[in-house]
Amino acid sequence: MILVLMLAELFIPLTTFELTLAALEAAAELSEGMLPAITLLAVNVVPRPLPLHLPDVPPQHLGGQLLRLVARSGVSANVAVILARDRNLALARAIPLGSLVFVATRYRWWTTAEESLAQTLRRHGHKVTLLDYPRPLSDSRVARSELCRIS
Repeated sequence: MILVLMLAELFIPLTTFELTLAALEAAAELSEGMLPAITLLAVNVVPRPLPLHLPDVPPQHLGGQLLRLVARSGVSANVAVILARDRNLALARAIPLGSLVFVATRYRWWTTAEESLAQTLRRHGHKVTLLDYPRPLSDSRVARSELCRIS
């Protein structure tokens, strides 16, 4: 018997542009043929002195960066920007319960911010796939300059 898993929606939270691009590419590769909707989520953290509805950086700025990132990846994805005070908690609440989430990270002997995010999402009932991203693009001057153009 063959079990076929059809994904309705796949979520990728913005971590760094480099790691998010790796997660988008992995999602496209792994979900080939299943055609899930991919949603790229970013949290615009608003500092405490400011009202939540008046962030210091306009959400359109981050949204534009995400759209360029999605275009660069060649993956069809929706983009959403969330205004919040706490990044990890906002992502955990914004993603529907039990959803599949891809988070790319680099191996470090300490707990990375991406691993901490994955732990928070798992505690809130999400299915998180932590993707190891072994090759650093930042070692290449060409790749570094390309990433700078995105931001």
